[in-house]
Amino acid sequence: MNEDIAAILESRGLAFDKDQLLAFLAKVGYYRLKGYLVPFRQPDKVDFAEGADFATVKAIYDFDADLRTVSGKGLAIVEVAVRAAITRHHLAWKPDPFLYRDAANLPGLKEKAYEKLMAHIGDAVAKSKSEPFMRHLAVEHGIVDYPPLWTLMEVIPFGTLANYYQGLPPEVQEKVANSFNVIPSVFVGFLTALRRTRNVCAHHARLWNRRFGSMISRKIGQSKEVAALDACFKADGASGFDSVFDILSVTRHLVKVADPSSPWLGDIVSVVTGATPFVLRGMGFPADWEKLALWK
Repeated sequence: MNEDIAAILESRGLAFDKDQLLAFLAKVGYYRLKGYLVPFRQPDKVDFAEGADFATVKAIYDFDADLRTVSGKGLAIVEVAVRAAITRHHLAWKPDPFLYRDAANLPGLKEKAYEKLMAHIGDAVAKSKSEPFMRHLAVEHGIVDYPPLWTLMEVIPFGTLANYYQGLPPEVQEKVANSFNVIPSVFVGFLTALRRTRNVCAHHARLWNRRFGSMISRKIGQSKEVAALDACFKADGASGFDSVFDILSVTRHLVKVADPSSPWLGDIVSVVTGATPFVLRGMGFPADWEKLALWK
């Protein structure tokens, strides 16, 4: 089968070392490779452009693997910080560790949305019952199905976390968002974009030239706290603010707020600096990205 694929790719103009291509296909399969081939095709989307070669495609594939790894680490920093901020501010609003069990304490969700959230919480708790801290709650305190909020925040997935945020009282949403120097309406978009990016990284999917859809509001505010991020959005010039550059800029902004001394801030620059201009354009990076304040 892989021999047939190699023959088809050759007939369509892709240059390659046959042994290297077959070894690669045996490890990852054609379907995973296919997404990286698309930018090298002619407008008819069948034949390859002149000069297209597998070595260049594989270099991008390898770069993308590094990009996903480093991006995932940055997203993890943000996710942990968001969990902590939600716990801190919701409990400050009402110091009851089980407050989420009352729909009145998550007024941002309508009845069916609240029921759906609680179903997701139930699933997440059930899957985590083998965790030592969950066993401790069960044995020492008889708590099985609905742990205290600070424990709950450790077991629910990122998507459920984003839904929980949307259910928070407006004043709590504002405090959480403000702790990351943005407003609530913008923060919701950030969480949605980062959740989708995290899923891409977790499932080892192609991140490099992906477009995520317009999930980030243009109106992120005029304060000095977001000026550097706003400059990145404007430098991109895209209408949707949905490129990998946009996502990484958002992540960089949030990590700088959550952990200003994080080595991740240098790690992501090191990875991106090693990319070719073609790869950078695919991610939506502007030509002078290194001069932008957020990326210095």
